[in-house]
Amino acid sequence: MAVYGKSISKHSANPMRGQAGSDLQIELVGGGWKTLNSFLNYVGSRGGISLKRDIAKATRTYLLRYKKLLIMGLLSEGSAVGEAWAPHSPNYRSPTGWLLYRSGNYEKALHNLQIVQKSYMLSLKFNRGDLLRKSVKDGLTLGQYAALHEVGGKRIPARPLWGPAFRKMGGAKGHRDRIMGAVGKRLRKLGIN
Repeated sequence: MAVYGKSISKHSANPMRGQAGSDLQIELVGGGWKTLNSFLNYVGSRGGISLKRDIAKATRTYLLRYKKLLIMGLLSEGSAVGEAWAPHSPNYRSPTGWLLYRSGNYEKALHNLQIVQKSYMLSLKFNRGDLLRKSVKDGLTLGQYAALHEVGGKRIPARPLWGPAFRKMGGAKGHRDRIMGAVGKRLRKLGIN
C-alpha cells in the first residue's frame, strides 16, 4: 500500500509460508505515517499523559477565569455576570455601601479560592477556614451565606453569582470548547489539521 512520499518502513506478513503466490507485503510510505505515529503517541503513550496534561491545562485556565469572574461579579453587584441584583434594604449597613460587604468575608473567600488537582482532575474549592467561618450577626457559615444569596431566602432576595458566572463562561460547552481548542492546538503542532 503506497500512500505518498518516500518509504519509511516495510512490513511483510506471510501466514501461508511456502505456498506459491501467498506473500503479502505492506509498504508504509510518506509523512502521513509519521503524523499517525505522533498522534498515537500523543493519545496513547504512557496512558495518554500528554493528552491529559493538555486537558488539565485548559481546565486550569478556565477555572482561573471563572474565579476572576466570580470576584468581578461580586464587586459589581451582579452586573459583570449579567445579573441585576435586587437593591439592599435601607436597614443594611455596609461600610462600603455595597451588597454582601458587611464583613468582606465573601470577597476574601473568593480571592482565596484554590484550584485543586488530583490525577489531572481539577476543581475550584473554598479554603476550609473560609467556608466554615461564621457571620457574627446571623450565625451562618460563609458556605450557607453564599448558597442563600444564590437562591434567596425568606427575607433575602436571590442575588445569584455562581450560576450566572458559569453561564457567562459558556457553561459546560464553554469548558468543552476550551479543551477542544487546547487539544486542537497540540494536534496542529503534530501536523494534523
